Amino acid sequence: MAGKALTPGWRALPRARGAAGPGPAGPPVPPRRYLCFLVAGIPMAMDLGAVQEVVEVPPLTRIPRPAGSAEHLAVVRDRVVLVVDLRKRLGLVNPVTDHRARLIVTAGQARPWAFLVDAATEILTQEAAAPDDQGAPAAGLRPDLFAGSLEVRGNRILLPDLVKVLAAP
Repeated sequence: MAGKALTPGWRALPRARGAAGPGPAGPPVPPRRYLCFLVAGIPMAMDLGAVQEVVEVPPLTRIPRPAGSAEHLAVVRDRVVLVVDLRKRLGLVNPVTDHRARLIVTAGQARPWAFLVDAATEILTQEAAAPDDQGAPAAGLRPDLFAGSLEVRGNRILLPDLVKVLAAP
């Protein structure tokens, strides 16, 4: 940052790998934002742009003989949404029972979907580097349903591939 004065109290952030800086390479790439949540105590995250809202779990109606990944219906703000228990879809057995359980209602889908998770924990702002494809999911999780992971403060946060989660048998 030679030659550029910084306002007192501000510091320059290091550039992420592969992120373009100002100048001939192009404008800076904005950081990515993720909604972090827990599934069976395992930290996971999804792109915040895919989230419409996070709500307490309303009463769920079981779908008899479900044909797809949704096993329940719920009414969220006078709208019926298909509910996917993320714990079960990712290959874990025990259902969510904690009072911290939440529904993550997605945005931008043809149909309204909601993912049942154990808890929503924080919104994370990450440098613009692409998620890595390392970090195999924990034992018991279906590895085909993950897009990669993020390294945050020395911890690995898994990124489920929600398109695959909805489409997988």
